[in-house]
Amino acid sequence: MPMMQFMHPYGPMQSKFKDASNSSDITTHSKSSICGSHDYSALGSVQGVGDKSQVLDPSIVQTQTTLASPESALLGSSVSLTATVSGGSALVGEGMMYFRIDNKVAASVPVQADGTATYAISSLALGSHTIKASYGTAAGSRYDASSSDTQTLTVYGDGPDFKVSASANALSVARGSTSSPVTVSVASSNGAAGNVSFACSGLPMGVTCNFAPAQGTITDGGTMSTSMTVSTTSAAGLGLLGLLLLPMFGIGADRRRKVLAMSVLVGTVAVGAMTGCSGDKKYYEVPTGTVQVLVSATVGDSTRTVPISVTIQQ
Repeated sequence: MPMMQFMHPYGPMQSKFKDASNSSDITTHSKSSICGSHDYSALGSVQGVGDKSQVLDPSIVQTQTTLASPESALLGSSVSLTATVSGGSALVGEGMMYFRIDNKVAASVPVQADGTATYAISSLALGSHTIKASYGTAAGSRYDASSSDTQTLTVYGDGPDFKVSASANALSVARGSTSSPVTVSVASSNGAAGNVSFACSGLPMGVTCNFAPAQGTITDGGTMSTSMTVSTTSAAGLGLLGLLLLPMFGIGADRRRKVLAMSVLVGTVAVGAMTGCSGDKKYYEVPTGTVQVLVSATVGDSTRTVPISVTIQQ
């Protein structure tokens, strides 16, 4: 690599580079005796990148390096890091890519013809690590050195997981009404991320749970919440189901639709006979009392639940 590029503030020596006109570390010589601020002003603010075009040979093409790295990984798993370097509007297919982990060079990989270099590592320790890729060129190259932004990768000891919690462990609802809302929260741990869907089980006939929103998304280490309510239908509402189906038999439907409608009608009548034939009750009645309901959240193939007691009142 040409000495100018090696010592350039954006090259491999960037971490050791100091602006002599501004450095407070210089004690033996005055700043002006090293270089006048007017001579050094072309660099702009080195720590803030500055204008490289003013200090580079015009024949040298400035490059940009980007790094693709996962945000999290499991202890002992293989982590793949891919860096891409481009110059202007074209990919750069030469030189070396230096992968730095926790400010130390972990590997140097030749850049491929498509401008990429990939490095895989499986020995990262638990905790957070800084990842960076720096591009370097060979002697006589027309490309400038460059570095990617620093990224953070967290290594966990256990697989991705999440927890579900509720703002209340019990709620009550009257027949034919809707309960007050309960907040259900999902918290990611160990890198769990993705779409979240909600459901509940254990409710009796005529009682439903509702979520707003019904779906959401969590990111690694993030949380999301939804508002859950429980609604009950009136007793008459269920009793009218059979009557609502009767018109289906007079509109010229095909046999399959008639059989389906008849099956539903018979089932509705049967329920009414089993649960509401005492006295004048000719319909199914939503039972009163307390039931244990499991509220579930699903992320990918994993489901977690939280119990909530639901009391149905008159």
